[in-house]
Amino acid sequence: MKKIQVFTILLLTVFLLFSCAGAPDTENVLSVMYEPYVCDVAVNDKDVIYAASAKRDAEGNVSFELIQPALLYGTEYVCGKDGLSVVYKDLEIPVGDYAKGKITRGVAVWRDMLCPEGDFIAHVKNDNGVRQYVIANDTAEYRFDAKTKAPVLIKSGDITITITNFRLQNDKSSEGAGENIESGT
Repeated sequence: MKKIQVFTILLLTVFLLFSCAGAPDTENVLSVMYEPYVCDVAVNDKDVIYAASAKRDAEGNVSFELIQPALLYGTEYVCGKDGLSVVYKDLEIPVGDYAKGKITRGVAVWRDMLCPEGDFIAHVKNDNGVRQYVIANDTAEYRFDAKTKAPVLIKSGDITITITNFRLQNDKSSEGAGENIESGT
């Protein structure tokens, strides 16, 4: 009888060890979101589609230069520690501080989605044969290419951000672009 119990405990221990081996370290995978980067984003915000070039600098400022819709082409929104500013050519208009959670649409919300906070759980998923790390908490789901660790998709409520051409940047502009970890999507 004791042999069966010992065998069962060993079998369960081995099973638990192998089941945890595939889950990524959430902090390690999310760390690329806190480095300076540039990427292209397509944002589906309640059935309105926006296309933009997004970047994060070394100070944590996130900016979106809109490409679509055509009416907003060339307009840049800069979300920084001092609040939101709208930039068009040489004109910068400070909009002011934005309270987290009070704005439910637009670039301030997108910025919060690109700067994940909180406790996350992770698992591995195959999406059409492509292995992805899925990291989620109670407000958002982040998907990363398992091979490159580049973010490819963020979902929060009815807002979806699809990320392509993700590239890390050095914070020293004289050294040029950083490591290229393009998502391949």
